[in-house]
Amino acid sequence: MRQATNPLIYVVDDDPYHLELVNYIFRRYHAHCKLRCFNDGTDMLFHLTHQLDRQLPNLILLDWNMPVMAGNHVLELLRMDSQWQSIPVVVLSNSEVDKDRARSYHLGGRAFIAKAETLQELIDTIALILELWLA
Repeated sequence: MRQATNPLIYVVDDDPYHLELVNYIFRRYHAHCKLRCFNDGTDMLFHLTHQLDRQLPNLILLDWNMPVMAGNHVLELLRMDSQWQSIPVVVLSNSEVDKDRARSYHLGGRAFIAKAETLQELIDTIALILELWLA
């Protein structure tokens, strides 16, 4: 696990409202983190491939159900590149399907967490994720 003073976090989600909430939470409660948001997996993979941040992210928060490139496809591609395999990926999803959860873990996802229903739940979830994967 990489430890960083100012960790780089990638958030991949096709829901602009969810991205806006996550941005707000990081600015308010986790300003020490550098946040990069993507609307879909292809944008994030392009960013990684071309090393546009000049460093790998310390953590990826990934939506499972996205129209352009679903979370399972993103995980498959991340696991195919040895340079990216060590990046912890936490899936945040509305899916309650056990098969999705199992597939996520099979592909190397570190956790499969239900998306929060309230702002406070999202604040708490993000704090817990950061504590577990960036401590």
